[in-house]
Amino acid sequence: MKKLMVLIFASILGCSMLNANETPITQKQLPVIAQNYVKKHFSGIKYLSLLKDNEDGEFEVSLANGTKIEFNKNGEWKSVENRNLSGVPTSVLMPSKLLVYLKTNYPKDKVFKFEKDSGLFSFEYKVKLSNGLELEFDKEGSFLRIDD
Repeated sequence: MKKLMVLIFASILGCSMLNANETPITQKQLPVIAQNYVKKHFSGIKYLSLLKDNEDGEFEVSLANGTKIEFNKNGEWKSVENRNLSGVPTSVLMPSKLLVYLKTNYPKDKVFKFEKDSGLFSFEYKVKLSNGLELEFDKEGSFLRIDD
């Protein structure tokens, strides 16, 4: 019993320390680039929470419609996720070649997650669809592969 209590206490302490790296912020503390992104693609949707990661300076925004957006420390978007029936709005899906591919090949599926995966010398886009598939595209929006 004593070991169980110590384990529970250690778990609670560990979880609270994980969240200690994030600080709630106000909308005005979010970089202007990020504020403009939210305004452009999610106009009129209320903010539920805004967090800044104290270690890497990145931001996480949660909106009332179930959308979660991650921004880097400069305010540039990294990922947009919404697993509701509406999915991610098509306005965020760029370049246009990527959007055309999705509309042509997966017209009935919603995008649940859209992410910019930055590598050392380039980046790719990753798209998770409502059918469970994960697709990868190059920076021009050309389809590369289905991710396993």
